[in-house]
Amino acid sequence: WSEFIGGCKDLWTFISILHGELGFSFWMILLGMMCFAFVFLEVLDFIWVYFIRPSTNILKRYGGKGTWVAITGATSPFGVEYAKVLAEKGFNLILIAKNTSELSNLSSEIMGKYQVQAEVVQFD
Repeated sequence: WSEFIGGCKDLWTFISILHGELGFSFWMILLGMMCFAFVFLEVLDFIWVYFIRPSTNILKRYGGKGTWVAITGATSPFGVEYAKVLAEKGFNLILIAKNTSELSNLSSEIMGKYQVQAEVVQFD
């Protein structure tokens, strides 16, 4: 190594020789390590967000016991599931949909199972 440095006449020659020896491969390795670090951190973030982080208490965050939530399209499959999840969390429900008979059945099911209040609004 000392012979290598001693053979260099000035700093520019030394840098150009290093660039020739380490140039392309060094920068490609550095770029690869940076990409790997980025992907690794993204994977860690995904694992934290979807598997480790504690869930948010939405009842505490958006009101408290006795808070009312309006659910439109309550007789659709998505509306029914939203109603059940929110009733399970302790929210009182205002169920809004076209079909009054299905709304009444859903309302009585939710009030019996989750001990929350549920109001029915037929609206087209």
